[in-house]
Amino acid sequence: MNAKVWAITRREYLERVRTRWFLISTFGLPLVLVALMFLPNYLISRGGSGDSSIRVGVVDLRRGLSEELGRTLEEGWIVQPLESSAGNTEGELREILLRSDLDAVLLLSADIGEGGEARLLTRRAISSRQERAMRLGIRDALVAVRLRERGLEEVNTAWLLRSADLQVTRISAEGEQSREIFQALAMVFALVTYMMFLVYGQLIVRAVLEEKTSYVVEVMVSSVRPWEMMLGKMFGVGAVGLTQIGIWVLVAGSLATFGLAGAGAALAEQGIDLSELRFPVGLFAWALTYFVLGYFLYAGLFLAAGASLSNEQDAQQVVTPLVLVIVVGFVLVISVIETPDSPWAVVGSLIPLFSPMIVPARLAISHVPFWELAVSLTLLVLSLLGAAWVAGRIYRVGVLMRGKRPNLTELLRWARHG
Repeated sequence: MNAKVWAITRREYLERVRTRWFLISTFGLPLVLVALMFLPNYLISRGGSGDSSIRVGVVDLRRGLSEELGRTLEEGWIVQPLESSAGNTEGELREILLRSDLDAVLLLSADIGEGGEARLLTRRAISSRQERAMRLGIRDALVAVRLRERGLEEVNTAWLLRSADLQVTRISAEGEQSREIFQALAMVFALVTYMMFLVYGQLIVRAVLEEKTSYVVEVMVSSVRPWEMMLGKMFGVGAVGLTQIGIWVLVAGSLATFGLAGAGAALAEQGIDLSELRFPVGLFAWALTYFVLGYFLYAGLFLAAGASLSNEQDAQQVVTPLVLVIVVGFVLVISVIETPDSPWAVVGSLIPLFSPMIVPARLAISHVPFWELAVSLTLLVLSLLGAAWVAGRIYRVGVLMRGKRPNLTELLRWARHG
């Protein structure tokens, strides 16, 4: 890196790390992510979803099920049997509910034990936890009635239906890996990469626009070459992103060492056992490699987009296609986490625009053959170089252009003759 590129890189870097926006995004985003992960479950466990006792009237066409339902439902439900007849309709039950002080009316069909249905009419909204409790209560009540009809009276249905906890662990040369932990890690990789590409790509566009609209670029071009300016902006803004990631890793490491002892129970509810966690140095190295290469690929594309613009109004139209590509890549990662070895996941790993997000996610939860990594990295590097070459030629012409936004034909001409 020559002195001029270094000077531009240093200027771009210092201008951004000194801003209030950098501090808020660096230290505020981890807090938001932690809140999104744990706050909903915490509120539900403390009754934050609005859960309270529900008085439900039961019309039992099956006979004998409402009494068992009163025993099998967990706390929070008050069961009141209602008179039933074969002619009960949903309209009649709706009238019963509206005339009474009940919170809900439950209709159990006569053939519910043979695949029939149960309908719950409610006066107010119920939470998903309460709905699940009702489903399980009806299931346990059906089992108890069936057992009693066959002469088995004293059977604890909760004990009878108790399931085993399945722990999925992948064995590799590096050792055992808990599936839940590395699924969470894959999502973190994808989310950080997605946000960095999205935020800093658009930051590059606005950095170019600011200098073009303030005519600072004309002064700079008189002392540095356009490609030196382009590299300085790519390196400077990229260094800001790496600084943020470095701070997040340090904060996460500090929490893991000193602050997560009390969060073990909450993480266990998510299926994450901290005792099984080992710091995957190799995985982080691969993730960082793909992040850096992917950043430079998208930085070149965003720089070319910014150089072709003359005002802020046109920026959104030009940037939107690149943003959509990044969003598609993140959406694909969500499916890759479930099926990391599917054919379309392999194909996505080889597409340079998607591989920076998909490959680290696959590496976190599955084994990726060496040939796939080699081909993926080769295509990514070639695409990066091609994007840098095209961006450099467009930047060389467009950085001083004013007026009407160029169309695709003109951009191709700039790339060919720039």
